[in-house]
Amino acid sequence: MKRIIEIRDPLRQGVVQATECVAEDNCRYVVKHGRAPAGALIREWLAGRIGSAIGLPIPPIEMLELSAGQAMFMAHRDADCLARYPSFASQWIDDASQLESANIYTVPPLLRAKILLFDWWILNGDRTSRNPNLLSVPHLKEIYVIDHHLAFDDVEACSFWDDHLFRADRMLWTAQFKSEMTPIMTEQKGRLAGYWNELPQQWLVQTNENVPERAMVDRILGRFETDPEGFWGEP
Repeated sequence: MKRIIEIRDPLRQGVVQATECVAEDNCRYVVKHGRAPAGALIREWLAGRIGSAIGLPIPPIEMLELSAGQAMFMAHRDADCLARYPSFASQWIDDASQLESANIYTVPPLLRAKILLFDWWILNGDRTSRNPNLLSVPHLKEIYVIDHHLAFDDVEACSFWDDHLFRADRMLWTAQFKSEMTPIMTEQKGRLAGYWNELPQQWLVQTNENVPERAMVDRILGRFETDPEGFWGEP
């Protein structure tokens, strides 16, 4: 786990407020910390690990820590929150801005199909025209997939097929697409235990912070196997 060496500006975008920090590797990060429920950090970590492994352009993720002793000597309003327990950090992307919903078709079709599948698989209902949760670096023609703190939640995803940014791209889930993605998903479901074991105990033991249960996450990720018709069929 890397240490935070500098706390910069709070970032006001989004419900889960984050802070820009620099870690001991001298990289800048968008850091979600003790101001967010521990459950949100767990969801971010699991989704980030799975999404990156299936080939989505998710910024590199890390866990960062700030000791209570360090926090005492950092004159910053977020120092105590950063020291509360390990933070979830997403590497800063230079020159990135939120993708406007009017520009969603600048995202390549295959990537749109994979993002839609990923969000449906992890039950992430938080990618809509109002809130795309995609970063764009126009001059490099790069797209980054961010913000998964509401994943693994049946309730949050109840209006998934009404609201998802790429819901129309379900038509791109061809037989070939499914045959290519299914073994990748099977492999990642099998890696859940390893990803879960990476989680800090300080996150898992928090009470009243919407911490997900391992069995629930396993059930959600297993839907394509236990109910393939319901998973792949028409919503």
